[in-house]
Amino acid sequence: MSNSIEGVVSKSDYKSVKQFATQEAVSNFDDLSQHCIERKVILTGKLSELSKKMEKSQAECTELQGIMTKEGSWVDFELLEAKKKSAAKQLDTTQSVVNSFMRNVSALVGKDLVANIEVVSVEIHDVVQVVEKESSEVDKKIQSLDLLRELLKTFKPYFESLNLRDRLKVVEHDLAQHTMVAGRLTAEREIVISKLRIRIEEFFFTDLINAIYSKIDPHPSFKTVQFVADFNVTDKPGLNIVLQDERGDVISPMLYFSSAQLNILSLSVFLANALHAKDKNSKPLDVILIDDPIQSMDSINVLATIDLLRNVSSRFDKQIIISTHDENFFELLKRKIPTDVFGSKFLQLESFGVVSQS
Repeated sequence: MSNSIEGVVSKSDYKSVKQFATQEAVSNFDDLSQHCIERKVILTGKLSELSKKMEKSQAECTELQGIMTKEGSWVDFELLEAKKKSAAKQLDTTQSVVNSFMRNVSALVGKDLVANIEVVSVEIHDVVQVVEKESSEVDKKIQSLDLLRELLKTFKPYFESLNLRDRLKVVEHDLAQHTMVAGRLTAEREIVISKLRIRIEEFFFTDLINAIYSKIDPHPSFKTVQFVADFNVTDKPGLNIVLQDERGDVISPMLYFSSAQLNILSLSVFLANALHAKDKNSKPLDVILIDDPIQSMDSINVLATIDLLRNVSSRFDKQIIISTHDENFFELLKRKIPTDVFGSKFLQLESFGVVSQS
């Protein structure tokens, strides 16, 4: 039973009724029903009265709306609310722009400003005057710099002439040094060339070559052999063998001589060097070996060559060994240099590895 009572007492409805009774000063719950009936009658009367007033007010509002609609002064509340929101939004945007403007102006003047149009106008005016003054000073400096630039342009040729004079002095000094060095090098080069020419004459035994060459006499006009060193080429010096006639004209045997004439010239150079050949102990060699020395020679030159070889052998005490494939030349050698007179020997190759004395 007590649990049921506690359950009812703990409900919100019970608490609401108890609170109502306390507020209405109803101490006995038995009188609560009668009190509620009385209160209902009173409230019903008031509700009826208020309904009549509301109907009257509603009729008056309807009449007033009709009048305002005719006059054109009626505005819908929802439209006013929308306009209010739009105006508030526009106001916020404008305020944001104003705040940004004030921050920029404060940064420009260097101090915080209040949102007062007069104060802001005065501060901006003062800053403008300062900037205009500074701008005027900058313009004057720019004009001075432009004038200085123009003056420097007029002095540029003078500075260039001074620089060119200095460079000319250096070039003249270097030229003098190069001229002096070139003179010394030219003088030394001439000395070296003259010494080289002497060494060439000594090395090739030019006199002996001409003596041997004159014995065979292959050319009617150009009879003097010369070794000419060419130092005028840019790559490296060259050595040319030339022939000179009595008038001093010079030709190259490679361009003008026949094969026989070239062979005679080569034989003369060879014999001159062979007569001065030495072994590794610097002792003169007593033997000269020649292979087919009469290639392309005519009969007169062949006979002259045989006489030359015979004279060289007897005069310089040299043993000369000659090999040839020409049987006519071989027979001619046996007649011109007989064994019983000069002690010469003639061998024939009969077959491979078989030699017989003729």
